[in-house]
Amino acid sequence: MALTVSQKLDAAVRLCRAVTGEEYGEDYERVTGIGVGIAEPGYGDSETVWVLGNWNDVTDYSTGERVVTDNRYSRLFDALERIGVEGHWLDEWIRCDGCQSIVRRNADSYHWQPSYSEVGCDIYCTDCSTGDYLDEVLESYIGDSNRCVTSWLTETELTAAGFIRWNEPPFENGWHPGQTDNPRDIAERFETENPGSEWVFYLDENSQFYSRFSLFYRPVVTEAEVSMAYDACDF
Repeated sequence: MALTVSQKLDAAVRLCRAVTGEEYGEDYERVTGIGVGIAEPGYGDSETVWVLGNWNDVTDYSTGERVVTDNRYSRLFDALERIGVEGHWLDEWIRCDGCQSIVRRNADSYHWQPSYSEVGCDIYCTDCSTGDYLDEVLESYIGDSNRCVTSWLTETELTAAGFIRWNEPPFENGWHPGQTDNPRDIAERFETENPGSEWVFYLDENSQFYSRFSLFYRPVVTEAEVSMAYDACDF
């Protein structure tokens, strides 16, 4: 009979505790996290139980040959797999500060994009980023040419938030001839032509040799436009 989510979590904690000797199974060196929920597309769902760890065997080469001196963690990984718990590498994943699910922070392909936003020191998965705090999250990207909105927000959702695409086709930066667009120069030109408008960069495409990106902006609303909108309302 398959284990329930709570049974898997309890079993994972007990297995890790037996190996690390720590109360919750996390020694923050070889096992750094145990929880439920994977928010990375294609890897799991809200009920996936996971453990973050370093699964390498401890080895010694002092004799000139590889000698395994401690295989507890590779055995722990195998034991977790047998009960249906996902073991992931501690340096490739990070917790969402909202829902505590995990997302990848290292690429798994040339086309990978972060499925999370960054607000200060906090990480928020797609669901948390696009929920009630969307305005707050977007605010942290506005006016910063060193950052861009990635796959945690679709172009449709960005447009629904009041942003308009400024350039068509997308800008390009990469190794091929002509792919020399610079976000700082673009932002400077945009601000000169559109003083006061809020803007963000959006990542349209990334690959091994280039990236394509666009600038989206919110037009400045004048007092006259506000007044006209107010007058048009039927109270």
